[in-house]
Amino acid sequence: MVALYGREWSRAELSRYVADMAQLGGVRPVKFQDGPEDGVRGLEIRTGAGLNFTVLPDRGMDVGLAEIDGIPLSFMTAVGYAHPAYFEADGEGWLRTFPGGLFVTCGLDTAGGPSDDEGRVTGQHGRVSALPARSVSCDAEWEGDEYVMRARGKLRQAAMHGEWLQLTRQYTARLGENRFEIHDVVENLGSRTEPHMMVYHFNTGYPLLDAGAEFLVRSRRAEGTNPRSQAVAASYATLAGPTPDFEEEVVQHDVEPDADGRVTVALRNRALLEGRGLALAIRFRKAELPNLVQWRNFRDRAYVMGIEPANGDIRGRAISRERGILDTLGPGERREYHVEIEVLRGPEQLATLG
Repeated sequence: MVALYGREWSRAELSRYVADMAQLGGVRPVKFQDGPEDGVRGLEIRTGAGLNFTVLPDRGMDVGLAEIDGIPLSFMTAVGYAHPAYFEADGEGWLRTFPGGLFVTCGLDTAGGPSDDEGRVTGQHGRVSALPARSVSCDAEWEGDEYVMRARGKLRQAAMHGEWLQLTRQYTARLGENRFEIHDVVENLGSRTEPHMMVYHFNTGYPLLDAGAEFLVRSRRAEGTNPRSQAVAASYATLAGPTPDFEEEVVQHDVEPDADGRVTVALRNRALLEGRGLALAIRFRKAELPNLVQWRNFRDRAYVMGIEPANGDIRGRAISRERGILDTLGPGERREYHVEIEVLRGPEQLATLG
């Protein structure tokens, strides 16, 4: 059944009111046409319940701007959805084409800071966010009494005499729901074992992020990645408003899963919507993404907090290897990832977060 406009609908009932379901929600292909965004493809998904978000097939199948009832949930940089032709792989050049957006994928063979891993110099966060997708498809159709929207694409990271890794990503959303699911499969299609790192770099921004908002996470242990970050590790849940000359802080959390092995983290702002409150929840499986990174960047005009489920150390591939937590994929091996994003509104829904 579809929950819309204060009641539940069967397919037969709802279909009497509309000639085209796109009137209520669906998926629409678009293309950007200005500046460094020129030529970048988008898939705009509307759930009909208030949640709208844009998937970017030419930007790693990541999600750009996401909104609920016109309220932005995500931080956006001044870069915009830069075409992958502008990507800079070396050092911190990744930042030159970092759009922000609801989330950016980091990987597939490295993620986190630049590093020298056994003589292989890797740039920040890897290449996958600047790879254009192949075999892109989208659709919206009835499945029984549910109206389901999907978007799918494949990303290939390959080089002659180098790695050959493929990410197949599918988004699933349903009419009447303010949530969507990501199902990712990463495969090694090459003939040699490759390092594998994966980070889901969620970027929350104003007005959801603000002084007085709450970062909700069941953290067994919080550790900063440098002395400044370690000094605030114990007070990671205290969020400041925009602060001049703020120096970014990065805290890594060993998170506590529930009985089913799933982790829920959220940013909750009780003051929004005239005091009814708004929250963004991210759910993932501890076995798939054992590390949670919190990026605190409360600087004026760059005001963002990253919530980043990861399978390694955010300081980079070399440190992940030193710690013995660097994953690898042998020829033909694959990893699957399941991530769910949900927007909650009002006291009853926010109370479910604890």
